[in-house]
Amino acid sequence: MHVHVSTDDWQRLLKNIRTRAEMWGCIIVTSVLLLSGVGASKWVVYFSRTDICAWAGTTVTLPCRYDYPSPFSSTRVTWFHISAEGRREIAYHTDGNLLSPSYRDRIKYMGGLKRCSLQITNMKLSDAGTYHFRFETDNQQGRWTSPDAITLSVTELQVHIHPPRIGNMFAAGETVFLSCVARGCAAPGRNFALYRNGINLGQSNKLSAIYNFDSQHAGTYTCRPIPPQNVQSPGVTLALGYAPRYTTVQITPREAVREGDSVTLTCSSDGAPPAESFAWFKEGESGSVPDSFRPELRLWSLDYRDHGEYFCVARNPLGTDRSRPILLNVTYSPKNTRILISPKGDIMEGFAVNLTCRSNANPPIEKYAWYKVNGGQPWTKGNAQNLTFSSVRSHHAGQYYCTAWNGFSMGTSPTISLSVLCKFILIVNVHQK
Repeated sequence: MHVHVSTDDWQRLLKNIRTRAEMWGCIIVTSVLLLSGVGASKWVVYFSRTDICAWAGTTVTLPCRYDYPSPFSSTRVTWFHISAEGRREIAYHTDGNLLSPSYRDRIKYMGGLKRCSLQITNMKLSDAGTYHFRFETDNQQGRWTSPDAITLSVTELQVHIHPPRIGNMFAAGETVFLSCVARGCAAPGRNFALYRNGINLGQSNKLSAIYNFDSQHAGTYTCRPIPPQNVQSPGVTLALGYAPRYTTVQITPREAVREGDSVTLTCSSDGAPPAESFAWFKEGESGSVPDSFRPELRLWSLDYRDHGEYFCVARNPLGTDRSRPILLNVTYSPKNTRILISPKGDIMEGFAVNLTCRSNANPPIEKYAWYKVNGGQPWTKGNAQNLTFSSVRSHHAGQYYCTAWNGFSMGTSPTISLSVLCKFILIVNVHQK
């Protein structure tokens, strides 16, 4: 809009203001953009276009001219942008340090000869909104902000892929749907063409299907309006992927570890896209190892119960793969050393009885020893795992315990009591008279 106010108009306006002030008996202070000594000059910002529709990714020029009275000169200019949400940004400023970060390296001010056009490259959806221009002169009162604005609308063109996948990777044989989707002022009534690696695949206003996806369908897909314009959507690259494979587990350190040590199990696999989640399992246990959804499983201060075979499962959007189990060999001293008696219950003198020494250890138990406590002193009764009495006698009764040795340490069982019931023979003499 071009606004021209003559000096005569300003003088009539001021005279009217003074007359009313005298009538009302008050003082009115006015601030008008008419400086003393200024003739028929004008203060004006002129936009040749006030509504602009642009495609995302293109370059747009906001056309602008401005004027001010001589002999003043322009000292500072500003373009500011107000978004639909009311957010205000500095799109251009004579002092480049005041420029909003979103516009850095994307704007060019086309000044000179009272021109004030602004060029914006690589248009974004966030650039939509209204743009105002303001200039300041070397006179303190010589400042002007355009009452009108340029409304900029942005149309976004995209390639949509279904089903969505991380990395846009699809397995061989899958069905993939593509479509060109435009949103914004330039979209209504438009037709679009789909391209792969720059080759036109034909009109694509609706879904285009790729059946039995394979390597020949891989490439970068873009959309362009019909008829052709200097407009193209961002490229979307489809690739041939596959589920994880060759999944393996490595243990660090590799050698056997002892109780109290720490160890790391690492799950590796080959997948496209790479595996995005992992799960760890221990053979013989239900459910996954708690808090084990990373490629590394860190076990701190190992316990004898950590000994066993472990495997991992690697997963990406195209499937899963399981590793072979690997043994985590935790060496530990004998645990839960105990004595088992067979048969159970009361043992009659003359019957057979067997005492077995049991212990959990890694490496396995190498040597056993049996002891009987007599009068508070132990007496060695054998060094095999089993202590057997083929015909138990009353003098075998007493308290027993065993020890188990595995080369690292020794475990000792609790003491048990062996009770033997005496066998009585009743002899009856019959005397006849």
